[in-house]
Amino acid sequence: CLATTESYRSLALYAHLIPALATVILGLFAFMRATDRKKAVYFFAFSIAFALWLVADVLLWTQNSYHLIAAFWNSMDLIEVTFFLLLFGFICVDLFPDRDPVLMKPLIGIAALIAFVVTLFGEPLSMQQAVCEMTESSFLATYKLWLEMLVLSITFCIGIVRIAQVK
Repeated sequence: CLATTESYRSLALYAHLIPALATVILGLFAFMRATDRKKAVYFFAFSIAFALWLVADVLLWTQNSYHLIAAFWNSMDLIEVTFFLLLFGFICVDLFPDRDPVLMKPLIGIAALIAFVVTLFGEPLSMQQAVCEMTESSFLATYKLWLEMLVLSITFCIGIVRIAQVK
């Protein structure tokens, strides 16, 4: 992988590690200063998950070890699913502070559990050395894509409805 990634390694380090550190600091600052504990916990957990994703991503793009890349590859999808779900939880808690959606936590847990199970027991990875990239579980990639579209669509619709209620 060194031959294909050597030219942008330093850029990848700066472009990932500085935002990861800034995200953790912002999440910690918001957590300590927030008056709404539930919202603060969701935001802090989202910040940590996003920072973990950034650190894992920089590890994947700057490593020479195929074994290390294979170890982290599916974990990236799991972390990505987790931070999208935490973002959704934060938005729901922020937009509906008076209501505690009963099904929100179990649904978020089930969605994360599906990604976790597929990460552990899914299709094996294979390395495409020409582009220094792993071929992952097609089910996990499709699941992640549909889950992200669903979360973003629901968030968008909730936001539109909430804005319409304010006017």
